[in-house]
Amino acid sequence: MRGKNKTNRFKMRTGPSGGRPVAASYLSVPRLTGMAPEIVADNHLNETCRILAAIDRFRSVKPYLHGRNHLEVLAAVLGDWTDELVPSEIRAEFPFEIDVILQSDSSMEIDMAEGCIALLFHLNEFNNRDMYVRETLEEYERRQPGLGKLLMALLTGSPISLGTPADIYDMASWTFWGGEDDEHSRLEELRADFMTETEDEDEINGSLEIYIPIRYEHFLNHFPEWMFRRDFDIFDKKWRVPDELHPLYQAVMSYKQLDGRHYRGYPRNNLPVIMTTLDDDRFDFGLDIMDQAGQDAMECGDMIYFSPCIWELNPNKPRQLRDGLADFERSLIVFREAIRFLLMKNPPKAEEKAA
Repeated sequence: MRGKNKTNRFKMRTGPSGGRPVAASYLSVPRLTGMAPEIVADNHLNETCRILAAIDRFRSVKPYLHGRNHLEVLAAVLGDWTDELVPSEIRAEFPFEIDVILQSDSSMEIDMAEGCIALLFHLNEFNNRDMYVRETLEEYERRQPGLGKLLMALLTGSPISLGTPADIYDMASWTFWGGEDDEHSRLEELRADFMTETEDEDEINGSLEIYIPIRYEHFLNHFPEWMFRRDFDIFDKKWRVPDELHPLYQAVMSYKQLDGRHYRGYPRNNLPVIMTTLDDDRFDFGLDIMDQAGQDAMECGDMIYFSPCIWELNPNKPRQLRDGLADFERSLIVFREAIRFLLMKNPPKAEEKAA
């Protein structure tokens, strides 16, 4: 696993002030019985107990409770839980980490309520393996008109970014267009600013080209419009889903039952871990946008994350806590099934096998 293991994949982030030492060696979780008596609380003990109690609804935490402090228990439970959700062959190809964040962190736009804990999922590096879907899209469209669009919607529906055309379009929108659908509003704002300094049209246009190098027409030159403009209505239709696509379809539909409840967020500078696209030319186009977005972030002194997700767990609101953990679980399942599908459609090339 490229030098990673499930112990060091799960880090405790305690913020700039550091974490208080934890003296406890046993843990009692509310709702569970037969455990050691509850120990003297430190800053996060009671909150962690409630989170572990909620996790126990998804998988048993009892085997982890003795001989460790409560934060170590939480890290161990999360480590084994994610190892069950994401099999070793995917972890080896896409090594990831989950940080347990104990306090607000403005650098990641994490502003937690008092007593909350956040989980930050992120991958370690960009994977430049070909993840091309052109042939599959064409095959699916021949089988059933619109089925190719459904496939792209499923891949784009992953909360863990897979670098689909829609993901790259969103990145361009937030990086260059101020979050708008195209560049026009931003161009007008910048033009007005530049005109206060010069009336030379060539100089103004040159500056606009530097500040907004990516335009909407560039996407139209590389993709049909439906491929990068999100179409959520497509999930409301009835589909004859191929067997090979069914696990991903089921995972996304299950995930969408929780989508929109806002238990999940993203830090700034969310770069995809892969490029799910049509061919080499579209790969290079997406990579160029990704490089410019990353360069912009580094010039601002910001951290860069590959396909991150953040879940804020509020132990004082049991329903939200359970739904947040369900979102965490289903997000990883969608990621697993999407990667399985893409790897099936893009087996290693002969030179990759030899390496």
